[in-house]
Amino acid sequence: MWQVVAEVPPYYDIEINNSETLNTFIRFVIGGMRPDINIGIPSKYRTLMQQCWDANPESRPDILTIWQQIRELRIELVEAMDNAIRKGYNFSDEEFYNISKLTIILSEAEKCRSRKSTSRLLAPYKNSSLPLNVLPGQYDLI
Repeated sequence: MWQVVAEVPPYYDIEINNSETLNTFIRFVIGGMRPDINIGIPSKYRTLMQQCWDANPESRPDILTIWQQIRELRIELVEAMDNAIRKGYNFSDEEFYNISKLTIILSEAEKCRSRKSTSRLLAPYKNSSLPLNVLPGQYDLI
């Protein structure tokens, strides 16, 4: 969900130039480090994305819940945009692009409803003692 709206891979800005840095990075990601959410997205989308990142797979929303929330968000977004236009609001090119992009993304996400998706811990990390659900900025890579 993050990569779709950010339009870049997660952690694209982290320079990994040796095996020590790579190993540290891998430990941080496995330990719960997530990309910063400093992109302009609706708070409902942000909350859903964070729920999907939960360290406990049982706490993550299932695919039907994700689909329903994305569908509701897309409808709300289109209705809000229509209301703003009716009231005479002129969107800047950037605003219009961002809203249109997110609407298309949410429409495409709705098509995933029939796909079977599950969320689980990878076998080697089931009994890991690494920290879970870390806070943003908790990890710093050198």
